[in-house]
Amino acid sequence: MKKISFAILILFPFLLNAQTLEDFPVLKGEYLGQKKPGRTPEVFAPGIVSDTSWAEHCQIAISPNGDEIFWSVYTSEYPKIDGKGNTEQLYYSKLENGIWTKPKITDFTSNNKHGGNGGPVFSLDGKKLFFYQRKPCDKYMYYVEKKDGQWSKDPISIGEPYNTKIGNVATNWTPVFTKKGYAYEYNQQKRVILKYKYDEALFSQPDTMRVHEDFRLSFNVYVAPDESYYIFSGYNYKGFGDLDLCICFKDSDGNWGYPIIMRDEVNTKARERFPVVSPDGKYLFFMRHTKTQDIFWVSTKIFDKYKRESIETMKNPPVFNAIMLESEELDKYIGVYSCPELTRKITISKEDNFLKAQIADRTPFTIDCYDKDKFKYDRGMLKIEFIPDENKMLLKAGSSTYEMIKQ
Repeated sequence: MKKISFAILILFPFLLNAQTLEDFPVLKGEYLGQKKPGRTPEVFAPGIVSDTSWAEHCQIAISPNGDEIFWSVYTSEYPKIDGKGNTEQLYYSKLENGIWTKPKITDFTSNNKHGGNGGPVFSLDGKKLFFYQRKPCDKYMYYVEKKDGQWSKDPISIGEPYNTKIGNVATNWTPVFTKKGYAYEYNQQKRVILKYKYDEALFSQPDTMRVHEDFRLSFNVYVAPDESYYIFSGYNYKGFGDLDLCICFKDSDGNWGYPIIMRDEVNTKARERFPVVSPDGKYLFFMRHTKTQDIFWVSTKIFDKYKRESIETMKNPPVFNAIMLESEELDKYIGVYSCPELTRKITISKEDNFLKAQIADRTPFTIDCYDKDKFKYDRGMLKIEFIPDENKMLLKAGSSTYEMIKQ
């Protein structure tokens, strides 16, 4: 009996793995065999990529010929070095004999199992895969190369001038490549887009590209291979949520149009970011901050009207004029507001015909009125809505809304 029990004990993990593999569906065809979406966004590969057991993060990467898909998630499979908290890991699936393999963690990131690995993107020829690795205080970009159908085992640093450190911290984002030989990157410190000349994993000193002043850029950017449009996640007070996906097109003279906040159920009250378009140009993929952060996809046929709108709007761009209130109209907003969720109080005061907000002992800043009882502060991505009759103020910061009571 002891021998039989020991044999069962030894075989159990393999039996369990076999059962798990058996449970994984047989997937054939493009995009993990998923039904293609139309003009309304749908969750991509539910239970496979967009799974409730983890939280997806960053953009998805699809190889130019569509036979490999990479994505990153926060998972408990490899905790942080101190054992506290999940880490971001790169997963992939590929076509083998016409069938998609069960997702697994990449071998070439085994050097950083307890750090973070994310933000995958292919070079246009599919021979390189770029991604970042998070290590204490650093987030540098690396790549692996494909030779004889296999990815190299050791990540190669992109090096300078792409990998940079500001102060003691490196916060580099994944590049996106174009057919004209350029690579674009979001710069977190300056909130601009950097444009590099790129050739065989070598990057030039960058030029700067700015989005329209009415928008505040945040996180990564996607630039079309022919550089005819770009998509970014950003903030505008007319947006749906704290971060919305915006798209901007070039006109026939090569001038950028006005960014359009995407509709078609792309943007919601939740946060949308990490846009990328499939290599065939047919589908937009992006991440939405659902409960477990899911990857969505939608047909790029919705782009047609945005192109016309972007170019036409730039001919007569909207002008924001703050609603000017009389000094006495501002009195009902003045006071000190607080709520249990925030450790700092907000003081609302006035100066002539303007309201000023001050958080703790920081420098006061002017907030602009854009509607009845509604104010905004673009630089801090803040929206403030007053409810004077109830002595309340709603502070919308990021994806959070705080109800604050006047003391």
